[in-house]
Amino acid sequence: MENTDNTNKNNSIGEYVKGSIKSFTSSALVKLSMIGIMVLFLLIPRMWIEDLIDERHANLNEAESNIAQTWGKEQTVLGPILMVPYKTVKVIDEKRYEKMNTAYFLPETLQVEGAITPKNRYRGIYNVLVYQSAIQLSGNYKRPDFTSIQPDSSMVLWNKSKVVFNVSDITAIKSDLQLEWDNQSFPIENEIREEPYLNNALVASVDMTNLQASYTFQLSLALNGSKELAFIPVGKTTEVQLEGAWPHPSFKGRYLPDEHNISEKGFLANWKVYHLNRSFPQYWKTGVPDFYGYDIGLSLFEPVNDYVSNYRSIKYAVLTIVLTFLTYFFIEIFVRQKFHLVQYLLTGCSLLIFYILLLSLSEHFGFTSAFVIASFLNIGLIGFYTFGFIKVTKYRLVFIGMLSGLYTYVYAMLQAEVFALLIGSIGLFVVLAIVMIASRKIDWYNLTQNKIVETN
Repeated sequence: MENTDNTNKNNSIGEYVKGSIKSFTSSALVKLSMIGIMVLFLLIPRMWIEDLIDERHANLNEAESNIAQTWGKEQTVLGPILMVPYKTVKVIDEKRYEKMNTAYFLPETLQVEGAITPKNRYRGIYNVLVYQSAIQLSGNYKRPDFTSIQPDSSMVLWNKSKVVFNVSDITAIKSDLQLEWDNQSFPIENEIREEPYLNNALVASVDMTNLQASYTFQLSLALNGSKELAFIPVGKTTEVQLEGAWPHPSFKGRYLPDEHNISEKGFLANWKVYHLNRSFPQYWKTGVPDFYGYDIGLSLFEPVNDYVSNYRSIKYAVLTIVLTFLTYFFIEIFVRQKFHLVQYLLTGCSLLIFYILLLSLSEHFGFTSAFVIASFLNIGLIGFYTFGFIKVTKYRLVFIGMLSGLYTYVYAMLQAEVFALLIGSIGLFVVLAIVMIASRKIDWYNLTQNKIVETN
């Protein structure tokens, strides 16, 4: 008799404990807490995917570097610089010592006209943007004034004058170079020089023995390159005009264009720079000034890089998971049906697999097509899985509509460069409003009784 009473007492305690545990685990607060822990857990594979995007982006950068080595690097064109040698004499202990010196002169005017043709080159699956350019430099020099440099004109070696240009990557020059100097043609050769900024010097020897008031020059240059093309405004007045069939130029350097026109077919930009706008002089005697803080140019900008888009999209992974889980949670309440945490976990894994699909597909089909395909596959998979345990058709459709709208919303933010923050903030406000409206008549204290209490 006593043993029977003890057994009944133990059974009662066991049922009480089981009931307490069931009540505890079925409470809204505990369920939300467990969902929150699961979201934090899913952040770990999200970081792995982010590292994968970085790795693939690094592979693209390596491909760009390899192609630039063979096609042409970023190009900066400097010149012309007129170099005129002269002698100075010192008498020490009645002995005459001559020293050879060089004076440097910049042109009075410099006109640059450049036409840029974008090209695509491939390394494996990677598409790299490069360009071909046709450049013409022209202008004029006034007769160099040696009054303050060497008053004795007989000590100036006019017949050994040189005109020097410098190109960042001379391996990308695609034409034979001839300098037209005062209606005469002079060949241009490479020359090793010690002056800084002239490490890739292209030199034409000109004879200026027949002194005159001014000299004209002209040089045509076919040049390959990648990313950027720039010029140094060495003229007392420098005018640059660049055009190309690329709708996304990014103007760079010290000076922005005075006028520019950009359309889907290409761009046209004009600069005009005066010698007063820069710190280096029109002539000097020793060394070479720092030119490269005063460049004019542009880069062929790609506004939406696929890897940048993938990197931006993974930033919204947490938002996607939270809103999906929140929708599950509310469907649980309204349908009066419990979803297991394993169902949440599998859905979360599918939401993360979406970003791997997006990355791999975008490398072959472009980001937009990849986003559409990956979204369609993921919505189909999660929809098929969810239809198996959501019993009410209306809420099945609500869930699919939510997921489709969520991917549309994320894509809109990714495509909106300027208005991304505005779209994002409005979207979050709408989501919060929907949650507040949907939950305003829920009696959160009675959720463990599986019923919704309408309150007035």
